[in-house]
Amino acid sequence: MSTIAINIQSLANVRAALSKSFTWREDSDSTPLCLFDAFMPTFVSRFNAKRVHVSRAAWKFVQAAYIFNSEAYNCGKFAKQNAEPVEYNSALKALKFTKGMQLSKVQLLKTLQFIKYNTQAKGWLTDEEFNQWARRDEYLYFHKRLNAIILALLEDVVSKTKEYQEAQWG
Repeated sequence: MSTIAINIQSLANVRAALSKSFTWREDSDSTPLCLFDAFMPTFVSRFNAKRVHVSRAAWKFVQAAYIFNSEAYNCGKFAKQNAEPVEYNSALKALKFTKGMQLSKVQLLKTLQFIKYNTQAKGWLTDEEFNQWARRDEYLYFHKRLNAIILALLEDVVSKTKEYQEAQWG
């Protein structure tokens, strides 16, 4: 399996989209309300959204995407050594200060699918190495959230197609 390095701008765009998912009031091409429940691990009503540190959660999400992409790109070299390279700090600092742009639902979906493919642990860690990996739980949590977001976007995009709307229920 080949891996492509995810660029900082793409991650910043995803961070911006996830952060904005809590303040959107209407569903449109660039404001997918469907992300609200998929992004947060626990139920939080829109009334309580201000209490949740949405930007921090979005930041942690793209930070994990960068780290897992780096691991995949380097074929698990750092995970196998149970070490983290110094380069992470510089790249994560650049990511933190990169302004994200608004994405359409379909572009966000495709970017998240790209991230999913390029953060896979399979192929570079054996089952034993994966089970002993210090970031194993964080990796599993990240992919659980990523899959939930992708599924929510897929359902939202498909439900708006003409074919879906004309299909019979049941």
